[in-house]
Amino acid sequence: MAAISKERVLPASFDEKRFGEAMDAMAAIVGADNISRDSSHGNLEGPAGQLCYGDVWPLGGGSADHTPSGAIRPQSVEEVQKVVNIAGRYKLPLWTVSRGKNLG
Repeated sequence: MAAISKERVLPASFDEKRFGEAMDAMAAIVGADNISRDSSHGNLEGPAGQLCYGDVWPLGGGSADHTPSGAIRPQSVEEVQKVVNIAGRYKLPLWTVSRGKNLG
């Protein structure tokens, strides 16, 4: 099982202020309870008992750390569209994820 990073990770070219502004804008859309501002907050318990958004079974193995900077949990198509719009405005990279590894 891969180790999940405990170190704070931000997207390239982001500092805490800019990342916080983008997350604040998204929280205004989906609600503060549907925003995780780091990888270890707000997640339901995973199949390996993890309580974070990091991938305990990363594809391809190796030592690459793919720890997310945070998570947004939109509840509707309209919220997804607004979140994508905000991400585009801030040039914040997004990665979609589901709980499973249904790759085929």
